[in-house]
Parts: sequence; structure tokens; C-alpha cells
Amino acid sequence: MSHLDADKLKVFTGPRLTRRWLRRSCDYLQIPLGNGGTELFPDGELIVKVDEDVRGRDCFIVQPTSHPVNAHLMELFVWIDTLKRASAPSA
Repeated sequence: MSHLDADKLKVFTGPRLTRRWLRRSCDYLQIPLGNGGTELFPDGELIVKVDEDVRGRDCFIVQPTSHPVNAHLMELFVWIDTLKRASAPSA
């Protein structure tokens, strides 16, 4: 993959469990892992923060859908919404 492709592509993950695996995969593909993450408030609310510019870049989210399925799917939906609001053309 060329450096120009890596500039157009961003890969994100929420949970800490997949971060180590995804970091190794991104190193192999020569793509930097996106700078962002999730936080869980004590009341159970979730916030997703994207700490870099994603405007005009294709974004991929690696998210497990294992137990608890509802929580993981809702986190995925919040990631998609956050990236779309940050002007990513595809998430």
C-alpha cells in the first residue's frame, strides 16, 4: 500500500481488547491506527472521541460483536455517527 493510500484511509477501534491486535495489523499494512477512543461514564453512557481530522478520508471501525452484543453494537453505531459528523465520507 502506498503512502498516499494511507493518508486517505483511517482505521479505528473502540475497546482495549482489540487495540493490540489492530495495532499489529496496521503496522503490517503500513497504516497508522486512528487516534481516538471510547469512554464509559459511571452512569453507563458512552462517548466516542476522534482526535484527528477524518474529513475526506475513508474510515474503518474494527469492533467485536461478541457478548455483550447490544453494548458492542451500540458502540459501533456511536462510532459511525461520530465519524459521519466529523465529515468522513464513508464509515
